[in-house]
Amino acid sequence: MPATPADPSVSTGLGCAEKGLLCAVLAGWFGLFLLGMVVDSFPYRSSLAQTHGSQFAWTLIVILFTYTLTNIPVLCVLAGMLGALGRKATLLTDGAESKGEDRINPLPSAALRGFFVYLTLISSVLIIVEDPFSHLSAEQYVRLAGFSSLASFLVSYEPGRFAELLERAAGALRGRGASATGGGA
Repeated sequence: MPATPADPSVSTGLGCAEKGLLCAVLAGWFGLFLLGMVVDSFPYRSSLAQTHGSQFAWTLIVILFTYTLTNIPVLCVLAGMLGALGRKATLLTDGAESKGEDRINPLPSAALRGFFVYLTLISSVLIIVEDPFSHLSAEQYVRLAGFSSLASFLVSYEPGRFAELLERAAGALRGRGASATGGGA
């Protein structure tokens, strides 16, 4: 018989503060996604050298949140945190252990996993395409932001997936290094 939320052996895993954090991170992700999709960062980037004082700080903040190369990593970090919070919010029977669960520092670890997804994605894209972000359309941004956020969410929701991603990245680097030095199997 499946456990019900009224069952004392079932825990939501999220305290009141974590529920508030979940709402704040989710709202932050949606707000940042919207900014990245709607606001063109080019005018701000091109005028940055001519700004001073508080105008410089404001322009820098706008660039951070709207330029694809700085917007996507923040989305990945937030999505990683959402994955960790989602994992913790999942209804589990008390005592049920989950493979690869991070109990010590779940949110900082999730943020790092999300950032690693961004680094993996950006390095892959830059190897394949020479200048991938020069004229990114809104549709391309949605695909890139959506895919990178989904991957970040998943590696934090299921940290075992992160280990697989690390192994693949290390294997790709080893394979590349072996072929460059003439070695390899």
